[in-house]
Amino acid sequence: MANNFFTIGQAQENVQWLAETFKEIGPLRKQASNLHNEIKLLVDRMGGNGGRKSHDHLVKLNNDMQEVSSKIEKVVDSISKRGILVKSMDPGLVDFPYIRNGREVYLCWKEGEDQIRYWHNIESGFEGRKPI
Repeated sequence: MANNFFTIGQAQENVQWLAETFKEIGPLRKQASNLHNEIKLLVDRMGGNGGRKSHDHLVKLNNDMQEVSSKIEKVVDSISKRGILVKSMDPGLVDFPYIRNGREVYLCWKEGEDQIRYWHNIESGFEGRKPI
């Protein structure tokens, strides 16, 4: 069980900040996706035909990916420090531990939503979202 439970109001107070946070890291998420695709393409091409130039380019791409991932991880940490559970970075999806009828469930927020409108059982995840 989580140590920090939110009320609906407390969770709602974080929505504006979360929306801004995910918007600010949008370019990082796009960069990570592009790097992932470029690395995959290069690795596929290098399968039987790798050369020094390709290897050096792959090292650079991996270093770039580590740098972007580190920046994204800092954002995840800043969200987690508030007691919010990050479920996805793209799109932004978070859960707030909440007590409903005496048991732990999650209030759920997805990037693009303007308020907390859904909850779900811990076991069911996003697919089990129900209106509050």
